Amino acid sequence: MDIKPKSGRGIGRRGYLYTIAVILLVIPLTLLILFYTSTTRTKLEDLSGRIRCDELYYFVQDVEYDLERAMLIFGRRAAIYAIDDVVTNNRTLHNYTFHNCTDYVYTNNGSEAALAELVLCGTLYGQNVTYMVNHTVPIWLDRIEADAEERGYSLDIDIQNITIVPYNAWNFAIILDNNVRIEDETGLCYYTGTNVTFESLTDIIGLEDPLYPLHTSNRITKYIYNCSPDISIESLAGCSTENWGDGTGAGNIVFYSNIKDDPGLGEYCATTSDINDVILVFDMAFGACSGLEYDCFDITNPHHLAGVIEYAKNDPESSFVDKCNVTIPWISATGKIDNETQQGQGHQADPDCQDGYLTTGTCALIKNIPDCDVHNVLLGYSSDEVNTTCYVISNVTQYEAGCDERYPNGPSFFDRLDGRLNLSEKYMNQSLEHFGNPYIGIETLVSLYDLAEHGVSPNTGATWVDYLYWANKTGSPVMGVCAGGTYEFRLDCQHAYAYSLDTAEVNASGVPPVSIVLEPANDTLREGCSSVHINGSADDCDGDVEEVQLSINGVWYNTTWDGGWWNYTFTPQETNKYTLISRAVDNDGLYETPSTETVIFVANCTGGDNNPPTTPQLISPADGETGVERDPTFAWFAASDASGIYRYQLQCDQSAPDWDNPEIDVYVWETIYHYDSSLSNNKWYSWRVRAQDNAGNWGDWSEIWEFKT
Repeated sequence: MDIKPKSGRGIGRRGYLYTIAVILLVIPLTLLILFYTSTTRTKLEDLSGRIRCDELYYFVQDVEYDLERAMLIFGRRAAIYAIDDVVTNNRTLHNYTFHNCTDYVYTNNGSEAALAELVLCGTLYGQNVTYMVNHTVPIWLDRIEADAEERGYSLDIDIQNITIVPYNAWNFAIILDNNVRIEDETGLCYYTGTNVTFESLTDIIGLEDPLYPLHTSNRITKYIYNCSPDISIESLAGCSTENWGDGTGAGNIVFYSNIKDDPGLGEYCATTSDINDVILVFDMAFGACSGLEYDCFDITNPHHLAGVIEYAKNDPESSFVDKCNVTIPWISATGKIDNETQQGQGHQADPDCQDGYLTTGTCALIKNIPDCDVHNVLLGYSSDEVNTTCYVISNVTQYEAGCDERYPNGPSFFDRLDGRLNLSEKYMNQSLEHFGNPYIGIETLVSLYDLAEHGVSPNTGATWVDYLYWANKTGSPVMGVCAGGTYEFRLDCQHAYAYSLDTAEVNASGVPPVSIVLEPANDTLREGCSSVHINGSADDCDGDVEEVQLSINGVWYNTTWDGGWWNYTFTPQETNKYTLISRAVDNDGLYETPSTETVIFVANCTGGDNNPPTTPQLISPADGETGVERDPTFAWFAASDASGIYRYQLQCDQSAPDWDNPEIDVYVWETIYHYDSSLSNNKWYSWRVRAQDNAGNWGDWSEIWEFKT
């Protein structure tokens, strides 16, 4: 009988148990490996799909950006060619009709129809235009669809409508409404949009003004530049330290010391040609009228001076003013303000007033507005020095109340292509409807010297404002512009007020009234669509305030004025930013030039953009960065929003902040801010940024980054 050792039997049983245990452990491990392998493959597939969809998203953005940039080029080329056609063929576009090359019907006419045809079809009057070859929207669509195909996308853009309207005085907008569908060839993702709008602005700066060649038989070319003609007579040459003076008049300077040895001094005014254009300056001259005949100072006499300036501090009631019965414009107690004579040291000129350079022949203006304590001598200029190169926004209908002859605003760029000599309601209403801006007219000054030089007979009695000049509207000589050129600088009544210049018939250069918005305060944020009550004050030092007007986002309204305070109530219709600007009008018809604006926000109203902007992404100082300058420069990526970004709020405080009273708390209108003071040395700081959109909505704060100085 064989007997097996006990130890052998025990080892076999344990081996069996070990085998079973290993199998039990391997099975779940195998399942776990299979699970993670499958999950990883699924995640990779999901990741690949997300990447592909992200690529499609960015491609759609690229298409939008590229189309808007392309439309800018197409619009500029179309404008140039439209001008060229008007100038070359001496024909306007006011009756132009669209020659259809598209699947939809374009119904507008005039210059906008010509531009639309050039942009869409590359034709004008149905004829191919070489200048537009490869620069039309259909050509661009073919290219972008081919590019999409190369990237593995199927792109289809169908133009539904094109709108070309003035955006403002210096730009016109091209608006394309499209149906868009783009699909990835793998079918993972797609984008579709109905009536997707693409908008681009084309500026007219530097383009030729078609009205000039039309009205000068192609002899004169003038280009549109947006700048200030700077024709206001404001440069001080002196002032009365005692506020003595009366009347306003301009002329060329003549010093008494230059004429006092004339043996015929007693007949100086009677025998001097153009005496009405002479301002006589008294330096050390004393005595009754200083030897001149009384007629020199009598404004009713045909041989009187344009004005007189006395350096000496002599009380008018006991000086030549009283003795000679001076009724022409005069000013006393200016001190020695000239740069020629060596006398007149008895009374010192006001150092804060002396600003000009007066010599014999200098054109100067005596200006007295006693109610406003204005008693000045200003530098004038010759008519051949008037800046006629600039174009400005035409907005003179506001001044028609004080004028007998009333004229419309100047023609817009589209009106000029149409050959029109005033702003049309058609284009004004288009801009107002699409962009809320009725101020699209432009104007410039005609140079009579250029006209004569190019063989065009000047109309010496007309206002120099171009669109009124071509319409033969009368102008009056401008005060402060002296006889130095061949022609008198003339303006119509409304433009005299617009440029604050006196003419022979208009006193427009007085001190304008002032007004202010008192309530609501700037940057006020209101919730809901409840009525907003606005009030303020106004004053005029040289007269009375007649009315106060209020602009709300560019549209002017008449307020209620009670002789000291004004008020207005409006009910907002949508969430938006509202810019408030007040302007007063005085009894002379002079309008205030507003210098400040009040911005309020209405949030959570019925319509408009109620969605907050995206959260800014911080750039620098980097999170955890050390050794940062104590006057750091903060930078971040721009946020985005449908209504646009109005501003950012930046806060910075020592870590860890509670943000109740941060060391830096500023509003910034860019995506960069330099702190011009000093933070503490060797300290940790936290900073964050948030954005506010143009509807007043605040977005979320960015993540908080730390840095050490």
